[in-house]
Amino acid sequence: MSAFQILQVVLAIVAAVFAALHKKLPRLLGFILMGVAGAAMIVVGIIGMSTSNEAPYLLPLGIACVIGAVIAAIASKTSSPYIDADTAGGSTETLPGWATAVIGALVVVALIIGGVLAAVMPHR
Repeated sequence: MSAFQILQVVLAIVAAVFAALHKKLPRLLGFILMGVAGAAMIVVGIIGMSTSNEAPYLLPLGIACVIGAVIAAIASKTSSPYIDADTAGGSTETLPGWATAVIGALVVVALIIGGVLAAVMPHR
């Protein structure tokens, strides 16, 4: 089983847990889990790149995810709370526009860097 397949299985399990417990999770937990997912992408990206050059885009995307989760958690402290039965912890509905723009820019830059890494890294 490759590192990318392991990541897919882990994320599917986390999604199932979220679906089952979404009404019982505290708001901050969603942001923490976003950071954990980013950290998992970083680890899988490093392992994949060092063993088989698999999924090099996961490393910059994971870094953007961790930084974005921190920005969202900090920015949500100053926003009004948003509660909905369909949210799973962290809610981005009430994030200030600057935070949304910064997180979006981080993701775009990470995707560009990941695309460049995928193009220049030799495939094994």
